Amino acid sequence: MATATNQFSPDYAVPPGWILKERLEAEAISQAEFASASMRSFPNTDP
Repeated sequence: MATATNQFSPDYAVPPGWILKERLEAEAISQAEFASASMRSFPNTDP
């Protein structure tokens, strides 16, 4: 079986918070709902 190699080599970095924010918006989930689901308090999730 042939193994696949990852050819993606970006020349930039994206902060993980940007990706999370995009996913929350796409799923129509508020930061407060996400914080509750992940057992965190909301003020700690958005400094």
